[in-house]
Amino acid sequence: MDLTFECSQCRMIDHVDGVESAPQAFCSHCRTGRDLAPGSFDAVGRPTACPLCASADLYVLKDFPQEIGLAIVLAGFAVSLVVWYYGSRQSAYLALGASVLLDLVFYRLMPDAVVCYRCGSQLRGPGVNRGRRFRWFDPAVANRYRREPSRAEESKSREASVEPGGTDPAGGPMPDAT
Repeated sequence: MDLTFECSQCRMIDHVDGVESAPQAFCSHCRTGRDLAPGSFDAVGRPTACPLCASADLYVLKDFPQEIGLAIVLAGFAVSLVVWYYGSRQSAYLALGASVLLDLVFYRLMPDAVVCYRCGSQLRGPGVNRGRRFRWFDPAVANRYRREPSRAEESKSREASVEPGGTDPAGGPMPDAT
């Protein structure tokens, strides 16, 4: 299995081949290493958590560029418009239907990729979602992770603003820390 990740130091995209047995993820751009989470694969070699950040919240997507699918459908739409203009409605519908079917065939043939909600790293390879352990993208889970950094900053700013013997952000008196 391959792991594609963003380096936390230089923000470049890199990958690790054979991530199941690799102890670290090295960035080939800035040469920094990051330890991979132990236990992120089960005994069979299926992922149970993100190898980079150890989060168990992962989702599945098709390893198929959306731009290609959109281009296929748009090309079919353009062809059907031209054919429709010249008076052949049945051929226009056939061109549109053929482009949708071609897109569907490509979509079904493409393998799955598993993506981490927290760090965005992607796992690719045979058996990445064997047994359908992971589900499709869930906006509620993504929103929770999207708001995670701002919550950490809020918590730090609240802790910094509270002085001993002062008042907490809610306005109540704080006991002295003695």
